[in-house]
Amino acid sequence: MDYEPENDSEVAVIAAEWGVSADLFDGVSYEIDHLESDDGHPYGMLVRFDDDTDEDTLIALGLQPGEYTRGLSLNAFDRPEPEDPYEQFDYLARKYKELGGAYSAIMIGDAAVLQAWYPSSEAAEQFWRQQIAPLGGQERDQFVRALARRS
Repeated sequence: MDYEPENDSEVAVIAAEWGVSADLFDGVSYEIDHLESDDGHPYGMLVRFDDDTDEDTLIALGLQPGEYTRGLSLNAFDRPEPEDPYEQFDYLARKYKELGGAYSAIMIGDAAVLQAWYPSSEAAEQFWRQQIAPLGGQERDQFVRALARRS
């Protein structure tokens, strides 16, 4: 395994769910396995650590000696959707960028312009199709403005 966390927020989410310090993940490699039932429905995740991970670190992370995996809830990375509609677009823009989205935006005068750069992650592409593509014109403009604030 040579996986490094995609960003500090991923480590922060895992650490918060487990009630441990995010500092314990320094220099630790892991993978996240998505668990699905026989009929394909997701029901959780496992964090799988390298076999050569320091045993004391694994114990500090809440694993038993000789264990290299620990469960993570299915919704560990979900964030509640804000009630304020403008916050909703900031939420969508943040989530899209966290997933490795290939679009950024800039403001030219009062207009927000979408710019593409590649490659985009598969998760970001799926998020775009499910969450962004269905937005109406005014909503899409609000999303692009939020994206411009994050670009």
